[in-house]
Amino acid sequence: MAPTPPPSPPNFAVLIDGKTVPVQSPSGGYAKADVRTTFPGASGPPQRQISSFGYTNFQFKLGLELGTPILNWVNAALKGNPVTKNGTLIELDNQNRAKSYLDFTNGAIGEFGVPGFDTSSTSGNAFTLMASIKKSTLRPGDNAPVQMPSRPKPFLASNFRLKIDGLPTTTVRLIAPLSFRRTNPGIVPTDLMVTFADRDVDPWRAWADDFIVKGNNGQDKEKQGSLEVMAPDFAEVLATLTIKQIGILELVPVDDSSIRSHRASMYFEYGQFSIP
Repeated sequence: MAPTPPPSPPNFAVLIDGKTVPVQSPSGGYAKADVRTTFPGASGPPQRQISSFGYTNFQFKLGLELGTPILNWVNAALKGNPVTKNGTLIELDNQNRAKSYLDFTNGAIGEFGVPGFDTSSTSGNAFTLMASIKKSTLRPGDNAPVQMPSRPKPFLASNFRLKIDGLPTTTVRLIAPLSFRRTNPGIVPTDLMVTFADRDVDPWRAWADDFIVKGNNGQDKEKQGSLEVMAPDFAEVLATLTIKQIGILELVPVDDSSIRSHRASMYFEYGQFSIP
């Protein structure tokens, strides 16, 4: 039997602070004009002119090979201490040689997306990063070889482990996608929504009753947790999202599968990523 050919190299990479990592589906980062419309008279067509221009948000998907510069960039934003980064998007040929460069400056993270998880899925997963930029410049490629991680670790939607203080989580089968979005004051995460088997509902119901109905919902009653991305054999933790100050908002039954389940919706204040 012929040996299995190696996977095709990624088509794009991002270079930040001297570290190059593979990325998927990049978009944006180009100049876009604003047009001013005026009417010079009571009749006749309008006059239209460019009034200003800026650059569209730059977005791409990432696997677990974030690299330290991007990891620090993300964590600073999630913690409320955002920093800006300069970098380069590199388009690659099938031998990992540079076909073109898109240099960008003052990138500020506007959104970081964590994909959903599903124990029944066989799909691959990816993080999504979106940043506003001050400027970009397109340069032709020079066929320079680009060095990147040679053995990407699998990142599957079914390989996860959730932990929340004092709650049973081994039957959690679905976790909805999470997004950390920049608002005027700062980055705000969307709600953490998990679906688990009905047999584990009693401790969750007790927390919901105490936290929501009885009003025992101060910060000392909020919980801490983590979402771990696991290797295919579940023997190794590939990445961890530590989740701080979790409070439950809603607990409802769901009948969307053969397993009777409950879905818990929770807010949390912030998260931090770590990758061994």
